[in-house]
Amino acid sequence: MQIGWQRLGPRARESINNQMEATRSAIRLRKWAIATEKSYCAWVRRYGVWLVVTPEAKGLPDSTARVTAFLAGLVSGPSPRSGTTLKQAMNALVFFYEHVRQEPLGRFGDIPQPKMAVRAPTVLTREQVREWIGAVQDSHDQPYRLICRLLYFTGMRISEVLNLRVQDIQWEHSEILLRAAKGNKDRQVPLPCAVMTDLRQQLERVRLLWQRDQIDRVPVALPDSVYNKCRRYGLAWPWFFVFAAGKHCTHPRLGHVVRWRLHDKTLQTVTRAAAERVGLLGVATPHRLRHAYATHLLEAGVDIRTVQDMLGHADVATTMIYTHTSIRGGFVRQQVEALAV
Repeated sequence: MQIGWQRLGPRARESINNQMEATRSAIRLRKWAIATEKSYCAWVRRYGVWLVVTPEAKGLPDSTARVTAFLAGLVSGPSPRSGTTLKQAMNALVFFYEHVRQEPLGRFGDIPQPKMAVRAPTVLTREQVREWIGAVQDSHDQPYRLICRLLYFTGMRISEVLNLRVQDIQWEHSEILLRAAKGNKDRQVPLPCAVMTDLRQQLERVRLLWQRDQIDRVPVALPDSVYNKCRRYGLAWPWFFVFAAGKHCTHPRLGHVVRWRLHDKTLQTVTRAAAERVGLLGVATPHRLRHAYATHLLEAGVDIRTVQDMLGHADVATTMIYTHTSIRGGFVRQQVEALAV
């Protein structure tokens, strides 16, 4: 499905831009993530362009039929999209019609389901993990190897590691607190002794950035919920990113200069280069370290429900009290320490 913004006239562009702005406002009203805002607005734009440049769209009876045809085109076109992309587009357009147009959609017609490739997950051995992380090269201002070690030692998601704030490192309990993680739930993961020294050194490095920002009065980017309640936290050390970006940037919503955290793509590039150096290109991505964490703990005898809890999976909520006890109690911690690279 080839869709060209350049093919539109000025009136059509203005209309679509207005729809995107209305979508953006509706999302910000709900305090949703910036990534969601960008994704939904992109789909509203793409759908709006499709309505203009696709002749058959004008002959469809209603909005539900038009959305159905658009989604079907994503799957059956020359470049078929994945099931994840299809779901993302569907969620964006359902939101647009219900909360922006105030015109809830009806039941969708038949949409071809994308063919899902069934692949067994590739799990790295402990030796492969050691070789790979050992090949990761730090830059002058970012400890990429430390980030990878945290991914493997804790099972955190990439976004969870990069979003860590100074106050999330709970030294007194040797734990890391993940605030409003996936599913909007807090959880704790053990902080292994093997990374404590490097982590303290990292905090010393970013504290220098924070001190410079104090002089320049440049705040750190805050979650919307925190910014709306107490924006002065932007200059508070506890809210500073553990892996802060080396340069300032303009906040995409607020428009003023802030200190953000390291970008995911930068980490992806560094780890891909390291994987290539040790012959693991294609099977070694940062997220594989999370898979390795879970697999190696299970192989060591850690209860599967405990592992699922530390990974932040919702279906083990009933065992939360027992898993928190076991994290501090010794067995799980011993197994996590044994992963040390």
